Amino acid sequence: MTRSDYARRLGLAVAISVAVAAVLYLMNGPQWFSFYGGAAALLAALPILAAALWQRLPDVGKSRWWTLAFALPMLALALIQILYWSMFFKTGGSNPTLGIVRGVFWENAGPYLPVAGAALLALWAWLFWSASNDRNPG
Repeated sequence: MTRSDYARRLGLAVAISVAVAAVLYLMNGPQWFSFYGGAAALLAALPILAAALWQRLPDVGKSRWWTLAFALPMLALALIQILYWSMFFKTGGSNPTLGIVRGVFWENAGPYLPVAGAALLALWAWLFWSASNDRNPG
C-alpha cells in the first residue's frame, strides 16, 4: 500500500467516525452521546484503521502484528464503555452493583489511568506515524 493510499484510508476512517458521531449526537442529544457516542464512532472507524495499518506496516519494515497493539485495546475500551452503560441503564437505579464496581475501579485504578492513557496514546501515535513513513528502517 502506498503512502497516499494509507493517508486516504485514514481520512476515510476519520470521515466515517465524524459522520457517525454527528448522527448519534443529533439523534440522541449531548447526554446520551456522552454515554455511547464516542465509543460507537470509534468502533465505526476501527475496521478501516486496523486494515490500513495491517496492510501498510510491512511496507515500512514493521510487523503487521503491531496492528493488534492498536486494535485490541481500542476495541476493548469502546466495548467496555458501551456495555457498562447498557447494563447500567438496563438494571436500573435500584441495582447498585455497577456503581460499586465503578467506584472500586476508580479508587484503585484512577491514579494510574492518566499515565496508562498517555502511554497508550503515545504508542498509537508512534504506530500511525511510523506507518506513514516511506523509509524502511532496515
